[in-house]
This record gives sequence, structure tokens and C-alpha cells, in this order.
Amino acid sequence: MFEKVRKYIRIKTSRAVCDAIMLHRVRKVRSVIESNAVYEITPERLEEIIIKYKKRGYEFISADRLAELMTDKDDKGGRHVCLTFDDGYRDNFELAFPILKKHSCPFVVFVNIENLNRESIQWRYALENLLVANDHITLSDGMIYSCASISEKNKAFLEINKLYSNSDISIIKGLFTSYDIDWVKQADELMMTAEMVREMSEDELCTIGSHAVRHCGIARLSEEEQKKELLCSRQILEEITGKEIHHFAYPFGNHSDTTTSIAKQIYKTAFIARGGKVRKNEDIHELTRFILN
Repeated sequence: MFEKVRKYIRIKTSRAVCDAIMLHRVRKVRSVIESNAVYEITPERLEEIIIKYKKRGYEFISADRLAELMTDKDDKGGRHVCLTFDDGYRDNFELAFPILKKHSCPFVVFVNIENLNRESIQWRYALENLLVANDHITLSDGMIYSCASISEKNKAFLEINKLYSNSDISIIKGLFTSYDIDWVKQADELMMTAEMVREMSEDELCTIGSHAVRHCGIARLSEEEQKKELLCSRQILEEITGKEIHHFAYPFGNHSDTTTSIAKQIYKTAFIARGGKVRKNEDIHELTRFILN
């Protein structure tokens, strides 16, 4: 424990290298469900962020450049920011990409393979759609939730999410059997296609990174399963892009010493979910980020 405290102090008192920003969705109108809205920004807000950083003298850098700065002992410092997008949402391609090209901003998109292959379900947004469209909903567990007002919709979302956020896909799908939800169609509407990933990767501003095969707490898996998650996702993305994949983001930021050790064997860098500014003494396979909304 004492050694962990010493390590934390050593990192937090070292020089800041970069603001690594974790983003997810870019939506024209943010969700009325606060638990979803926290992961969303509007295109206008994204452009505002870029302009403000540039006015303050920050340089937007790629993940490769960040890795160089972290390992360069002769680096004299400077103001840097690295934009990262998790999961592989379609709006990253349709709404964020044009803005990033307009301002010549390097960025990273961490793509989750199950999202890409439509093997996951975006149940948080399915639930949002039901709550927004109805005054009450009835789930197959027998629970009836009132959702006439915005506050009731948010309360119902929190209650359902608390009960089922860690449940298997089959259980979650079973909750919504009373409603006609086309899960594949919804995934098509929300997530990027392989062709979109390929097109983005061809732009020199874009770095495609891995966000594992499954979007799950990787540290809870066996060591062999963890290796498979990190390695297979890299191989699949390399087949799609025709480029080497060097960067990884742990889903939910969930990792252990074992996970980090595996990441060091496969990737140049790996990012966690929170922690603030990237600092010089950080492990480049535990790079910190912060959410901007």
C-alpha cells in the first residue's frame, strides 16, 4: 500500500505533458437522459473546445506523438492535447470527423469489435427511446415505471440501469420483449461500419486504436481471455485498415497489473478512463484521461 501511495505522489507531482480528453458521442441534440448525456457533446461544443485550446496555445497531437513525449527525456515541455473517442459511434464519422479535418486536429478513435460487428446491444439508448416516447413502460420482470415527466424518465433510467447494467445480453433483451426493438437496426444507426473505420484510417489525422473485442471489465477475465481480447481486436482492426494498430483503451478503464502487463506486450500505449492530465512519470500503458462534456 505504501509503495502505491509513493507511486501516486511521484506521478501527480511530475510535470503535466498533455490533456488527454475522453469523448464518446457527438450528437446534434444531447439526450434528456442525464446518464447518457454525460457522454455526449454537440458539434458546436466540440468546435468550441478546439478553438479554445488553440487560442490558449495548445498543440493537438496524435497518440504516437504523445508516446514520444512520454519517453523523450530531453523533452522541454509544452502545451499539448490529445482527443480520443471511445466505442466507435457513427456520429464520430458523420459529425466529428468533418470538424476535426476543418481544424487539422489529430485524434484517436478506439473501436470496439462487438460494436463494429453488431454483436453488442446498445440497450441504454433503447431504454432512452422507450422512456422518451412513453408516459410509462412495463418490463418483462413485471415492473412498471412512470415516465411522464423528464425527472421521472431520469429516475426510471437510473433504477433500471442499477438493476441490470451488469447483466448478460440475453437477460437485457428479455426485459424488452413487450416492445418491438430491432437490435441490429439500432446498432446500424448508432455504430460505425468497417468501411467508415477504413475511410477514417486513411486520413493522416486519424489514429484507429483498439477498445477490445467485448466491451466488458477485462480485468475480471482470465489471463488467457485478456490476451485474446487485446490481441484479437488488434488483428481485426489491422485487417480492416491495412495498418498496424499501436494504441489501446481499456473498456470502462478497467484493468489490473495483469492487463497492463499484457498491453505492454501488444501495444505502444494504453489509456484508462479517468485521472486528469497525463504526467511525465505515468506508465504509458496507464495513461490518464478526463471526460469533457
